[in-house]
Amino acid sequence: MTVLALVGATAGWGVGSTATRLAVAELPPLTLTCLRFGSGALLLLALLWWRGQTHGLPARRAWGALLILGLLGVTLFGALMTVGLQWTGAAEGTLIQGLSPLFTLAFASIFAGERARRNQVFGALLAFSGLATILLNELAAWSAGGQRLFGDVILIGSSLCWAGYNVAVRMTADRVNLGESSAYALLIGTALLTPFALLEPPRTPLLQMSAWGWIGLLYLMVVSTCLAYIWWNAGIRKIGAGRAAMFSFIAPVAAMVSAIPVLGEWPGPSQLVGGGLILAGLYLANRR
Repeated sequence: MTVLALVGATAGWGVGSTATRLAVAELPPLTLTCLRFGSGALLLLALLWWRGQTHGLPARRAWGALLILGLLGVTLFGALMTVGLQWTGAAEGTLIQGLSPLFTLAFASIFAGERARRNQVFGALLAFSGLATILLNELAAWSAGGQRLFGDVILIGSSLCWAGYNVAVRMTADRVNLGESSAYALLIGTALLTPFALLEPPRTPLLQMSAWGWIGLLYLMVVSTCLAYIWWNAGIRKIGAGRAAMFSFIAPVAAMVSAIPVLGEWPGPSQLVGGGLILAGLYLANRR
């Protein structure tokens, strides 16, 4: 069940990159992030209530941990990822996001005492060479006024935030309830981001969104937030942040496959080479 949960979460996030590209074309990025995480958290609480797994508000000692989880997992990660995907491709963005397991391995070793192995270090170096292949190719477009490199750099920042979130989940596992902590952390992160979302200029009114925009938004709320977060957190608490990271190689594959029919995005040579190096690095880093 832990394996299925981690596979479902990472595949859901991979396809979620494609869904984000659909929705962000009609909604401002921070507004989309608030709608996604706020509504997803409410759906998660409703699901837990229906299953009889709610226990009221968290204990006072848990609010500090929930604040950290919400800040890292929603306010910073969600905003940076959604903004970054405006300027880069869904598959490329998820390949870069695939570096977060390597950041997670490093953070888990430093802060959570999860020992890093030699193959993890070599895998990290190999994955970083793949990232460099993608970014160096985009450097020429940057000098010509392109924005893909800017989006790539923002997504690296989101990867760092996600790695911090993963380690924070592991370190606070004994202080907060699994399902409710996911929901309340999402709500706290959404509340912190809402004032900034209110300052964004509007795009398409919510009721006038296209069918594709609604499909993207609903997928993000139900699958990429309500279900994926609880699956992922459960996996981390079972086997640790470093070991759970091995399943993240599924996300780039899911993003690349879903982006071809939905967005018509075919990966270029540098993306294939760089993505291959990233995936090879992830595989090597997580070999036992």
